[in-house]
This record gives sequence, C-alpha cells and structure tokens, in this order.
Amino acid sequence: MKVFGICASLLFAACCFAQQLDTLASDDVWCYVHSLNPTTDPYMRVWGDGIDAIHPCPPDFYHSFSYVKFALTPTFDASKNYAITSAKLILTHASDPGFTVEQGLANPLRAYSLGDAWSEGTWDFSQVGIGIPCPMDPYFGEGDLSGYVATTDKFPIPIDLAGPAFSDYFNESLHATGKLDLALCSTIAPGDQGGVIFYKLVTKDHVSGLGPRLQLVATPAKTVAGTVELDQYLGPLNQVALTFEVRQPGSQVAIETHTVMLDAQGNYQFGTAQSGPVDIACKGPIWLRQVQGATIDGGPVTVNFSLTGGDADGNNAVELKDFNTVLINFSQSVPDGDVNGSGMVDLKDFNMVLINFAQIGAP
Repeated sequence: MKVFGICASLLFAACCFAQQLDTLASDDVWCYVHSLNPTTDPYMRVWGDGIDAIHPCPPDFYHSFSYVKFALTPTFDASKNYAITSAKLILTHASDPGFTVEQGLANPLRAYSLGDAWSEGTWDFSQVGIGIPCPMDPYFGEGDLSGYVATTDKFPIPIDLAGPAFSDYFNESLHATGKLDLALCSTIAPGDQGGVIFYKLVTKDHVSGLGPRLQLVATPAKTVAGTVELDQYLGPLNQVALTFEVRQPGSQVAIETHTVMLDAQGNYQFGTAQSGPVDIACKGPIWLRQVQGATIDGGPVTVNFSLTGGDADGNNAVELKDFNTVLINFSQSVPDGDVNGSGMVDLKDFNMVLINFAQIGAP
C-alpha cells in the first residue's frame, strides 16, 4: 500500500503539476507595405490611423502590424489540453520613443490572434500582398507602460495574455501546429505628428538579445470533446466558432466560457478546470443554445450537440425578426440571413426559418 501511494503521488505530479515555458520568438516580422528585412533593420513597428488598429488587411500606408511566432512543443504535449495559470508576452521598445505615456495609454499596443500560414524565412519584406494572415478580434491583452522611459534606454512592454479567450487559442494552436502566432497592433497614428509616433520594438535578431519573449505557466486540464451537428448547414465547418459554457447543474451562470472553432468534421474540444457534475451549454451565431449534462472526471468527457438553425439575429429564438432578415437580404450573397451557410440567401434559408419558427433555445 505504501508503494502504491508513492507511485500514485508521482503519477499525479507528472500529470498535474504546472509546466513552464520561457522562450524567445522563433519568427518575427514587420508587416507593412514598405517594411524591411530584419537582417538590416532589427525593429518591428506598429501604428494605426487613430481609429482602426487591425483594418485594413493587408495593411495600407496608414497601418503597420508586427507578427511573432513561438514554439510550444516539446514543452507542451500537443495531444493534451492545458489550463493557463499565467501568460505574458514581453516586448522591448527601442530607446527615445516618439510618443508620450499619455499617447501610449490612449492607443495601447495590443496582442491579437493570427493565422499560422507565415514564417520569417519565406516572408517577402519588400512587398506585403494578398494571402498573408490577418489579425483577428478579440485582442488578448494590452501593453503595460509602467516601465516607460523617455530617454536613451530601452524599456519593456509586457502584455498580460491570460484569460479564457487566450486559453482556448493556446490549446487550438498547440493541437494544430504546436506553435503560437500573435499579431501586434495599435491605433496610434504617426502621421499627424511628423511620422514619429509609433511603437518601435526590438526583434529577435537585435544584438541586445531582447527580442519578443513568451513566459507561460500551464497545467494539464481535463478535456471536454465531442461533435456538433449543425441544422442543414452547407458551409465549411472549420470556419464555425461556437461558444461553450461550463455551468453548475441547473444554473444559467457560466463558470467557464470557451470560444472554439470546429474542425472540418464538426468536432470540438476544450480544457476545463472543473470536476464532477456540470452542465455544458453550446451556442452558435445562427443556432439555438443547447445544454447537456455531463460528469467530468479524470479522463476525456464526450458531449455531443445537435443545434437547431434559423436564428438569423442570434438572439436564441427563431421569430419574426429572423424572417425579416432573410426577406431583406433575399437573393444576395451576404452573411445576414444566410442561415444555412450556402453563401446565398435563398428559399432554403426561408424554409429553415419557417420549419423552426417559434422555437427557443435553452436559457
């Protein structure tokens, strides 16, 4: 019994203790129409037009993004889900910043999710064209300017990434590529001030060695997974994002919220820190919410869903407003009213709303 107890303790330690990652970026690029190769210009620059941070994409003359990539494996097992305890992106700003603290606080540097289809080795620094991945809302965190220095010294800009949205993005990235891609963007506008007000960040190739760094602590999480059937949906499943809530049984209050992209077969998975009996709620932009009971124990938990469609306005009920949305956009190739994902608002969308009329999703 004593030997068994020791082995069990060691097994628990191996499975459940926190794992730490502290690594420099494997790739970083300046994404701008006139950007330069970092072998000759070891800085990334970020600015916007004073209003928009991530549009348009590809960026025009009035917008500049920067992209960073980090390797998550082999530190983390790509077959597992993790609960993020802490996550921080450490960036270093060049000396003599062209902006004041007040300007930086009004136009913070933000970290967004980003597609993985890029690498520094194949990046064309002379021309940013169609086909590059684009930053996507929501952003995960904002730069902390408490270390701001207005002199010749470089200073750190940490961005706290930890939160439910980042946790889901981390796990999706780990499973898909084993790498984490982030876009750095801001609304800060240099044009009105002689072109000097922007974020100028040290790259991994800078002689200082102070390039982008990811510091992350995570523990293996229990996995909730399954398949979601979407009512008469014709669009690509791997472009559908669904919101999952973990609740106490019978409660409508979310303990955890996860936004998860389906794969091409309609499968999903996310990690949870909860144990025991729970309710899992699933809701999509044009589908009614469904709630299923489950018991979370040591192994993966399978929870499948079949969502009713026709909720064109996303208010969790199929009603007259949804009919009106379909009618207003009838015969148009627009997303509003296209409740079957065919790319065209047509009779099939009208019929879906008609068939499911007066249905209400679970609260």
